[in-house]
Amino acid sequence: MSQAAFARRMTRRRWLALASGTAVLALGGACAPIATPSPTAPPAKPTAASPTQAPAAGKPVEAAKPAPAKAADHGADKPGPAQQGTSPKRGGTLRVAQLSDVEPKRFHSITFVNYQIQYQVFDTLTRYDRDLKPQPELAESWTWSNDNRTLTFKLRQGVKFHTGRELDAEDVKFNLLRVKEERVASQMRPFANDIKDIQTLDRATVVLRFDEPRPAIFDMFESLAIADRETIGEAEEAQRWVGTGPFVWGQWTPGDRLTLTRNEAYWKPGLPYLDGITLQVVPDAPGALVNLEAGSVDLVVNPSEPDINRLQADSKFGVLVSEAGAQYYSFGANVTNAPLDNKKVRQAINFGIDRKRFVDAVLAGVGEPTSIPWPKHSPAYDPELANFYAFDLEKSRRLLEEAGFGASGVDVTLIANGGNRNLAKAAQIAQADLAKVNVRIKIEEQEPATFQQVFTGRQMQQMWANIFGFNNMYPTTLMVQAFPWRVAGNVSHFEHPDYARLVKAGQVATDSGEQKRIFRELTQLVLDESFMYPLSPQKNAWAHRATLNGADYVTFGMLSLRDAWLA
Repeated sequence: MSQAAFARRMTRRRWLALASGTAVLALGGACAPIATPSPTAPPAKPTAASPTQAPAAGKPVEAAKPAPAKAADHGADKPGPAQQGTSPKRGGTLRVAQLSDVEPKRFHSITFVNYQIQYQVFDTLTRYDRDLKPQPELAESWTWSNDNRTLTFKLRQGVKFHTGRELDAEDVKFNLLRVKEERVASQMRPFANDIKDIQTLDRATVVLRFDEPRPAIFDMFESLAIADRETIGEAEEAQRWVGTGPFVWGQWTPGDRLTLTRNEAYWKPGLPYLDGITLQVVPDAPGALVNLEAGSVDLVVNPSEPDINRLQADSKFGVLVSEAGAQYYSFGANVTNAPLDNKKVRQAINFGIDRKRFVDAVLAGVGEPTSIPWPKHSPAYDPELANFYAFDLEKSRRLLEEAGFGASGVDVTLIANGGNRNLAKAAQIAQADLAKVNVRIKIEEQEPATFQQVFTGRQMQQMWANIFGFNNMYPTTLMVQAFPWRVAGNVSHFEHPDYARLVKAGQVATDSGEQKRIFRELTQLVLDESFMYPLSPQKNAWAHRATLNGADYVTFGMLSLRDAWLA
């Protein structure tokens, strides 16, 4: 059946039958949403091309300074000295604690252990603002061709690497070509492979050509570290990183600490404020928090959700929470094995998941119950569909009866990734509730290495609990990059011609109205098929002493400290 016919049927019959009463229940039963950060003063005119609509052909995007992000209502920093009119201070070394050591060889990979240093040592060509509009960084401006298949960047002049050599177009070309190499194993490789030709017209001009329009390409520019091509061997040998960022690689003692020092020649005048950063490995989370509260460190990466609330109530501390939703808690199902090969059984399970209880009881309110994979800032986010599968055991019961399992019920095994205990807790909530409608869930918790092997090997027999990412960028990036959502070869063994067609259409559409239609149909399809079960964002967070001001995060959930300072 064509997607057009599918959409009509969903709109008129199946969608209404499945959704009857859901909208009312979703509005009444969902917890109050967490506000998405927004600029404190929106610019009069967007100065950069939106990733969801191509700019007018031949019109360059001029440099602009993005507006600062406003703190969210829940989970964000409490007002500090900087917000009360105190001018930033220069000096001081920020002490950061995280559980695992950095992995310097993986500077072109999106690697969580490097999230705290990536944007300190390296700059990127562009950086998304909170509305997913790319803002100029090393690229001062850019222009799309009339057919949206050629992208021309003009680089910022006078930017220098930490060695003192000036950045030029060949450095950009070098980094793009490196990401294309299979040995680098970069998650950005599919984006880089979309670039069919790279030309450097002069020291400041880079021209990229594509076979088709690629509005999602700015996802790669957001995260692509521009490394010095002349010292790349040192980076590949984990000796040091050389970028153009606000801080310079100092000394790394593996398993212990890494020091960064201020880049005195940084291209943003007056920045950074800090003299340096010390990243130290504290291998257990309670120990890291003890160090924070004792004053021996200034910032701790990803405290637990209950600790976030506790520290927010203490005036000596603040918590920065990434509202971009870099990762999501989720369940998934193998649609080829009984009883989950029956779509109505999968839908019954979806209605039987109490997402609000999971957020309130397990995440201490630091999250949002949701049925769809898109965060609120995404062009694909649809408030009418966000809580489509609001908790409703009566609907679960009815769907099981329609599937022929009303009397016998079903038995399902769910494997939880033991690397995050919240996943098993989510499974236990679903287990207790679904047992009331005769869905008997057996939970097995696997240690992370074993789980990952089974997961990436597509050997999950029934259900699983895990975390996925890449949904906070351009919408179709989720279906290209995130393993459980991929069109071909996903963990669920889910295949559907309309799924493939809609993802392809979304990848090349440049008109915002057309994109919105595609993304809504795509969301309806994944809700109807129920091969994945989003639960809530897992929000990156940084607990810090109240003396820290100006810390921020980028869309991928990486920490940015170029504007940070210590009171």
